[in-house]
Amino acid sequence: MVTDEYKFKSYGEGLARRLGVEDLDEFIRLKTVQGTVINRDLAREIISKWRYYGLFINGRLVSIACRYIALPDVWIIGDVFTHPDFRGKGYAKIVTSAITRDAVASGAKALLHVREDNIQAIRVYKRLGYEVIRRRLWVHAIKEH
Repeated sequence: MVTDEYKFKSYGEGLARRLGVEDLDEFIRLKTVQGTVINRDLAREIISKWRYYGLFINGRLVSIACRYIALPDVWIIGDVFTHPDFRGKGYAKIVTSAITRDAVASGAKALLHVREDNIQAIRVYKRLGYEVIRRRLWVHAIKEH
């Protein structure tokens, strides 16, 4: 899906903030809930290299989204995740809007991938002005030990 400065509809401005190294513990905690186990060094590298936005409720990081590739004309948005206990409240929309706002402000298009069966996410992205540009078959290989 893709959006640009003309189609993007900002949402919840000022509610999410860019994550920094001071947020490592909360970032690691939320990534663990997501099923990704990372150490502090890797978390620091990821936060420093990619641009993450997060939404905090009572001091706890509950939702994230990032830009993991930034080219002059296109930013790839991803790792949109909300803690299961906080879903259905618009938090993913807020963090996705925050990183998309940065992309379109830079003059780039914002692009993200979403599974065709993830109807809730597609609905959120469409409300932000994203449009489907292509459908592709994705094949995931799992290595057995």
